[in-house]
Amino acid sequence: MRPVTRAYAELRKDGRFGEAVKIAVWLAREYRGLYRNDVAADGWLARAQSMADRSDSVGDGDGPTSQQPKLSATSVVQ
Repeated sequence: MRPVTRAYAELRKDGRFGEAVKIAVWLAREYRGLYRNDVAADGWLARAQSMADRSDSVGDGDGPTSQQPKLSATSVVQ
């Protein structure tokens, strides 16, 4: 899990919030499903939602925000 959490941190630092959201959601699913650690999973989902909200306000580094659909942690899970 460490390489994935490092990738999340790097993407977040680089302002690539959309990609960071996807990694945070993946980590949440792993912690919940594989490790049965709901507390950690909820923490990663909170991070994902925070990044999704941030992506909406400043863009995710992949182009103009006006052309991007609203991002949310729950939409990534689906």
